[in-house]
Amino acid sequence: MQATASAVRAHPAYPAASAGDPAAAADLVSTFFNPSRVPALPATIDFVVPVLRSGANHAIASALAVVTATYLRARVYSAIQEVSQHPASDPTSLARLVNQPIFAGIPPAGRCLLVSEHVAYGSAFANLRGYLMQHACTVPAACTLSADFTAARLVPDPFTIRAIRTRFEPDIPLLVSALGFEPEFLTNREALFVYSLPSLSRLSDPSLPSLLTFDRA
Repeated sequence: MQATASAVRAHPAYPAASAGDPAAAADLVSTFFNPSRVPALPATIDFVVPVLRSGANHAIASALAVVTATYLRARVYSAIQEVSQHPASDPTSLARLVNQPIFAGIPPAGRCLLVSEHVAYGSAFANLRGYLMQHACTVPAACTLSADFTAARLVPDPFTIRAIRTRFEPDIPLLVSALGFEPEFLTNREALFVYSLPSLSRLSDPSLPSLLTFDRA
């Protein structure tokens, strides 16, 4: 993570950058980009792949991809986009968890570093990584400009996963069926949210969005 979300949003260039101004986005990213916070990697990165959503503004994510790729002497690859639509509901709702990001596009061949403007649940990072790895790409790390507090760490504590399996043991098949992957592949914030639920029974609610399941690598 390069900076806190509050620092990024307080930057004078943020309103224009978030509205799609490439120059403002470049100014914003240059202020916070710190090479020491790019994950240390044992081998060369071929491509920097930004998290992009179809029909959305990509100025900040694209600017971060360019700066990161320049630092790593890699190429920016922007041919993959999220094609799923998030529900217009509370982002902490069960519907948001079930409606996982789905990606489409032709993946590059090589080692990829993922970058994102902001990480809330970590779902997009996790699913984009899975999508790329299913197509024989290697994804050793990811980098974001900012992240929510519990999303700064993507991998959950093993204790949390064991607690989910113990607490919801009879309903774990419901969770796997709804998400398309085992609890061990939840992100840290997803895992904390699942553990906070009173039960998993609502996962069988037909009003929840349907999902084409896939493997999260």
